[in-house]
Amino acid sequence: MSEIPEYNPTDLDRAAVQIVLERITESQSSAPECVVCGQRANILDRFGACSKTTTAHQEHRAELEAEENIMQKRSR
Repeated sequence: MSEIPEYNPTDLDRAAVQIVLERITESQSSAPECVVCGQRANILDRFGACSKTTTAHQEHRAELEAEENIMQKRSR
């Protein structure tokens, strides 16, 4: 059985990766950003947050939902 050679990236590999990363960044530049974490997402919820369910995201949604409920009660 032969050994698998160790991969050693070259400067050419790094340059190619950099080009790809720049293209990805450019293609995502118009996507909206999550107000909680700043991640670009195709779709944000009504609170301006991405689909993550971290504690910070949950707290943000809960705070804004509570504010919505207060505003709805006041408008009645």
